[in-house]
Amino acid sequence: KEVVLGDIDGDLGVTELTKGTKEHTTCSGRGICNHETGLCQCFTGFASSDGQGNAGTLRDCGYKSPVTLEEYHDF
Repeated sequence: KEVVLGDIDGDLGVTELTKGTKEHTTCSGRGICNHETGLCQCFTGFASSDGQGNAGTLRDCGYKSPVTLEEYHDF
């Protein structure tokens, strides 16, 4: 994907090489890290991923899990 921005001396091209991810964000920004165990406690609606957005075993909170109405029953 290339984006061209105007410049005083001409055009400046910017190329996106890799789409941004949460790969290096603690618990993918979707949970709280237990620094003693190194494991994430995922927020409601998120779970362990495979690194590709699917359910997996990385314990990174990178998978958006289906949420049922029963989970919000007390709200």
